[in-house]
Amino acid sequence: FHSSIMSSVTSSHYEAHSAESYEQAYFYEPGAYQQYLVRLVQDRFQLQDTAKGPLHILDIGGGTGNFAQALVEETPQHRVTVVDPFLDPTRSTSSQLSFVKAAAEAFLSPRTVAEDWRQDFQGILLKEVVHHLKDRVKIFQGMHQELPKS
Repeated sequence: FHSSIMSSVTSSHYEAHSAESYEQAYFYEPGAYQQYLVRLVQDRFQLQDTAKGPLHILDIGGGTGNFAQALVEETPQHRVTVVDPFLDPTRSTSSQLSFVKAAAEAFLSPRTVAEDWRQDFQGILLKEVVHHLKDRVKIFQGMHQELPKS
């Protein structure tokens, strides 16, 4: 990933937390708040609309993937790729959930052959991560350019 252009947040900020403490600190453990967020994302992406067909969503800054896991459990016809530069991914047993160690800043540059995770997606989820992005406008422009035109 583009470590030279990362915001002032460093990997030590995240490495100080175990996956368990990270989940507890940010309310990602199963419960009412997580279910509320799952329903909100389902609504915004219209994931319950079966006429749309299966979608592939990038969860930028998705950490350990627990939220993405809850999302695909509720809507198993869709796929989520968790993209996070710092936390080591948990191993998924689901074909609907995958992990990529990368940063949102990848969208500042054209896609490379090695970045196959940046193709064939229909949506991007940025949940509780935007404040870490230094060049937000340019990153959002890059993301928008890679979204399929509908």
